[in-house]
Amino acid sequence: MRIIYLFTVLLFAVLPVVAENKATTTADLILFNRRVCTGNKQPAFTEAVAIRGNTILQTGTSPEIKKLAGKHTTLVDLKGKLVKAGINEAPIHFLEGSQGLSA
Repeated sequence: MRIIYLFTVLLFAVLPVVAENKATTTADLILFNRRVCTGNKQPAFTEAVAIRGNTILQTGTSPEIKKLAGKHTTLVDLKGKLVKAGINEAPIHFLEGSQGLSA
């Protein structure tokens, strides 16, 4: 009886760690098939990028990155086009914007 109890406790202790590890290795979005600008000196460009939420998981070759695809991953074939990070800026007037934040 003690062995079954110990096994059950260990199972519930290890299971969340295994599930979390699996979840972090799958991407929500994969962009592949050429020209992803990394913003780094080396390599300046790569073939593919894997993204999960707001985080870039990994960059590399298309076959390498496709291994991070899961059941619900969106795959986008770039067809040789360039992908570059952008800034999403919303213009705001300093005084009115700051007053709205304090309300």
